[in-house]
Amino acid sequence: MNYFMNCRACSSGYGVAASASFAFFNGAKGNSDFYTLLRFPLYSFVNLRHYFPDHTPANTLIDFDNDRELFLQFVREQCKLGFSDVKFPLSLFNQMITLRPLPSVIDFNQLLSAIVKLKRLRPHSTIISLYRKLKLYGIRLDMNSIGILANCYCHLGRIDFGFSLLGKLLKLGYPIDCVIFSTFINGYIQCNKLPQAAHLLNKIVKLGFQPNIVNYSTVVKGLCRIGDNASALNFLRKMQSG
Repeated sequence: MNYFMNCRACSSGYGVAASASFAFFNGAKGNSDFYTLLRFPLYSFVNLRHYFPDHTPANTLIDFDNDRELFLQFVREQCKLGFSDVKFPLSLFNQMITLRPLPSVIDFNQLLSAIVKLKRLRPHSTIISLYRKLKLYGIRLDMNSIGILANCYCHLGRIDFGFSLLGKLLKLGYPIDCVIFSTFINGYIQCNKLPQAAHLLNKIVKLGFQPNIVNYSTVVKGLCRIGDNASALNFLRKMQSG
């Protein structure tokens, strides 16, 4: 009896979500049903369709398997909302690499960037593995990809690997900016290597880059944390003069 009730609840939720999906992706705006849709993960549409094929009218059924762009739209919306665990975004990734043509590196970056935000789950090794998989599929990484990878290596304490990626960027002719340097400054601070972080900040100034307030603030907070207030004040003066 309980099993039957659970099945009815699942199929009912599936019908509501599918109807909301149909309305949203066909131009409906300001409809609160969209927020209902977003509470149902992708398997509500793909997997449960096979278990409850007769519970939803055919004209409201959205078949993600046969609509590449609709599926990618769904992934983008999920990335904006964020994830609570790694399992669901990994499922999305595995479905994305089956699409033909393959999605752009921008779509993969958006998904992997959303996974990186699950810091409490320490997904950094997983992200590195997924990017390696993308390279095997012939997807060329861009500046954003390298930044995400460098961030993962820094979180794992392998700043040297991050700098090797920076070297590749230079060889490929990508423009280097303060955003990528922020990744390495954060990496040094996370590894309790504040002198190296301060040295890098000074070095990028000598290279002609203008550090932003985030670069300076990151170092100042780190110096204050270890009690080096004199150096922190020195950096604050640089911030004010810059």
